[in-house]
Amino acid sequence: MMTISDDEKQRRHDYGQRQYRLMLERLDDFLTERLPLMQTIGDLETLLDVLEDEVDERWANKFSRLCNDLEVINAVACNRIVTSLSHEEWRESREIVEKLKRLVIPKIESLPAEE
Repeated sequence: MMTISDDEKQRRHDYGQRQYRLMLERLDDFLTERLPLMQTIGDLETLLDVLEDEVDERWANKFSRLCNDLEVINAVACNRIVTSLSHEEWRESREIVEKLKRLVIPKIESLPAEE
């Protein structure tokens, strides 16, 4: 069995922290309407995929399910061939994004006080 050096453990930890911070940034960008829903979903799924083995499977499943809920909202909006979400879709998306933030924030070490 191969042991992981302390340097490698620290590298993986730092890498994971960067991914969690990027997740939070993307979620905030959506909430402030700087990022469309489809791009938010794609970015979040990519960031989840690139997390190394350090991620808890239960946490990842919850995160993925919430992303899937956002995908459903986006698909419904796309089927209507509209460029923006309805008031109800926007409300539902914001609720899901807030749930995603509540999953991500505890994963991040030493967040600024404002977060």
